[in-house]
Amino acid sequence: MTAARAEPIVRRPAGADRPARPVRRRTRPRLRVVPAGTNARRRWPFVLFSAVLAGGLLIAVVAAQALVAQNSFRLQDVQRRMQQLQQANDDLRLQVAQASAPGAIADAAHKLGLRLPDPNDVHTLPIAGAGGSLSAGPAGGFAFQPGPAGPP
Repeated sequence: MTAARAEPIVRRPAGADRPARPVRRRTRPRLRVVPAGTNARRRWPFVLFSAVLAGGLLIAVVAAQALVAQNSFRLQDVQRRMQQLQQANDDLRLQVAQASAPGAIADAAHKLGLRLPDPNDVHTLPIAGAGGSLSAGPAGGFAFQPGPAGPP
């Protein structure tokens, strides 16, 4: 069957006095085979760049994690050392408190052979205009004892 080609369909709008143009069919572009090597050649730089970038990021993340772990160990060591020093400080404060207690001072003085002076050996001397008195203290020293507050 060799039929003649059919005429293109002509559409005419209602009330148009000029003849409508024939509607043309769109023709598809002709398909062709693309050579296999062109895409692969263009893709290699991107793949290489992506691999280098991913490897660099992986190394950076691993290095950051190592630094965080190292700082964590340092922090633990510093905290442990701080606790030890705090305990040593507390022990020293306790020793100072025990050594400065009046009973401990009196015991240490007694072991060294020190004694309180006899009341007859203590003399109170008046100081003119100072509002107090100067008394002889232990071991030949003097101690100032303030007097009542008032005008000199």
